Amino acid sequence: MQEFTLSAWIQPQQHREHNSVISKVTPSRDFNLQLNVEGRLVAHINSGVYEFAYSERRLPLQRWSHVAATFQNRTWKLYIQGQLDSTHPVQQVPLWQGQYLTIGNLYPGSSEGFLGNLDDVRMYARAFNAREILELSRQ
Repeated sequence: MQEFTLSAWIQPQQHREHNSVISKVTPSRDFNLQLNVEGRLVAHINSGVYEFAYSERRLPLQRWSHVAATFQNRTWKLYIQGQLDSTHPVQQVPLWQGQYLTIGNLYPGSSEGFLGNLDDVRMYARAFNAREILELSRQ
């Protein structure tokens, strides 16, 4: 899959590294949408080398926020509350074979689960445009 959209409503209770919202992981290949210790939205891809995309904005604790990430043409776009926050070109594309899609954790049984509440977590097999992301954030 060369393009996709990840979307979720999140309410973090604590900021920490690898606060995973949604991921697809094997030992050497993965992509992930998570929060980091600073409260920034992070999308990463690893098809041999890790590449990261970080939001400019920080997400508040104890409040619901809509977050989304699109991947298209080797570019991550990160959205917060329906607005484009940042754009990050990368060199890799995700590899999909044999990977679990995991919601609320890095992979089944990992200690890197999301600390807080998640709702309406979605993955689409195409990259949404800015208008469609805004519509998702209003649902």
